[in-house]
Amino acid sequence: MILIPEMASAFFFDIYVLAPNIPVIQIEKPQTLAVMWNEDFDPCSCVSYLKFKLGIPQSEVLGNAWDLKPNSDTPKTGSVILFDSHAGYVFYSTSEKVVFEEYNWQPCAKTVRTLPLDNESIRGYLVL
Repeated sequence: MILIPEMASAFFFDIYVLAPNIPVIQIEKPQTLAVMWNEDFDPCSCVSYLKFKLGIPQSEVLGNAWDLKPNSDTPKTGSVILFDSHAGYVFYSTSEKVVFEEYNWQPCAKTVRTLPLDNESIRGYLVL
């Protein structure tokens, strides 16, 4: 539960809020903030973002990132890069690196990273 009191002045998901005389806001399920951001996925879930990018309905259960099984050692544009407990969407790759987009590597935020293909944290790729 998140409480934002009157005369609030706080950081809230990388947005600084300074608002006098606001009522107390009580949020029971922070993932519902995705609706406030006008997104079609939960920005606090890497798997929810992957479903959005891959055109998979949010209602379809894929499990957690560690449940996804790699089927390739080679990244392809539009494939999924898999880590122990995280996943991202591959933009492109070269013979030396992979560039991918992800949500929730930094809490509830979008990041784009580039890693060498031989990075030990990569456990494989899911090519659909």
